[in-house]
Amino acid sequence: MVNPPPDLAAIRSALAPAAQGPTTFRLAMTEEEGSTVALIHVFGAHDCKGTEAEVDGLLRKFPIKWRFIWH
Repeated sequence: MVNPPPDLAAIRSALAPAAQGPTTFRLAMTEEEGSTVALIHVFGAHDCKGTEAEVDGLLRKFPIKWRFIWH
């Protein structure tokens, strides 16, 4: 049995600790090669590698692929 992807509200809630100061996120879901992928639009981040590491830790519990779109 395949687990359904998490909803946007659950991902937004998980990302809330990283959305402090100037960094904000906008989320969208898409299908790529038959899998659901969370597109994480990042605004105002000054440390890309730090933001990636923090988001990776916060989303580790979710069984979903994700990728950043930097703005």
